[in-house]
Formats: sequence, structure tokens, C-alpha cells
Amino acid sequence: MKTRMILGAAAALALGLSFGAPASRAEDNNADWQACEKTEDSAGQIAACSKIVSNATLTADDRAEAYYLRANAYGDKGEFDKAIADYTKAIELGEYDVFYASRCWAYGQVKDTAHALQDCDKAIALNPNLALAYVNRGVIYEDKGDIAKAIESYRAALAVKTDIEDELMGQDDAKAALERLGHKAG
Repeated sequence: MKTRMILGAAAALALGLSFGAPASRAEDNNADWQACEKTEDSAGQIAACSKIVSNATLTADDRAEAYYLRANAYGDKGEFDKAIADYTKAIELGEYDVFYASRCWAYGQVKDTAHALQDCDKAIALNPNLALAYVNRGVIYEDKGDIAKAIESYRAALAVKTDIEDELMGQDDAKAALERLGHKAG
């Protein structure tokens, strides 16, 4: 299971991030925000998000969101070091659980297990109901060969009560991982 599990805008909003159009976003930046939020074109997304993060007049939350979105785009392109750097900048501006869970995934892609596990644990400490963090942590443990801890993390993801679509997809990934490892998901 190597698929990235990053929350979409709707899920992030439900978790408390301001992925709507906050008042601090100037009308002339609206096109940049729309492009920054588009996931179909990584290069265009990176360019638009880069404009936003360089705008010092925006709030810290707005800039953190743009760093997060740009990090996701870098991850889509396989540029994990750049993704990690942008997740780190997002975290410096706002310590959201999803930022840590996402950076956990990126660290896992470059096989930095220690940092990956620290970030998943931090995400879980910030929000024990973030299935994404448990699934990402399970993947890290599985890659490390610690199947017992992977199973424990996948089961914890399934225990989260949620109706957020992206979180439910994460739980589906946890079920598939448990079945692949020869364990029942229920």
C-alpha cells in the first residue's frame, strides 16, 4: 500500500482547517487560490501556490494552507524532499494534525522511518480521531517489518468513528492492508 493518503479540502475543513475562501484572500488572488487547490496539474498548482506563499500580507493560516497544497503537489511529482520542506513550513505556520500526518507519509517515501513515526505520533496526539495518521503509521511499520505494530495501527484507524469521505477511504486502505497481512478487519 504505497498510495498517498492526504485529506482533500472538504475533509480538512471538517477537521478544522480553513480550506474555504477566508476573508483575508484578496479578490485578485482568487485565480491563484483556485489553481493552487487544483490537483490535476502539479506544475500549475506549484506555480500558483508559490505565488501565494510569497504573499506576506496573507494570514499565517492561508500561507500554511498554500504550503500544504504545494507539498501535496510535490509529493504527486515524486519530489519528496521538496514536499517535506513545504510540510515543515506549513507546520511552522500552523500545527495542524493533517500537516504532520502528510509529512509522515512523505518521510516514509524517503525511508526516514524515525521522523515518519514521530510525525504520525504527533498527528495522533493532536487528533486521536485522525484515521489518516494511523494508516500512514501502519504503512511505516509495515515497511519497517514490524507487522504487529502495523496491524495495531490499522486496527486503530478502523476504530475511528468518522463520516468524512477521505477518512473512510483511509479506513478502506486499512481494511485492505489487514486482509493482505492475513488478518480480519472486523
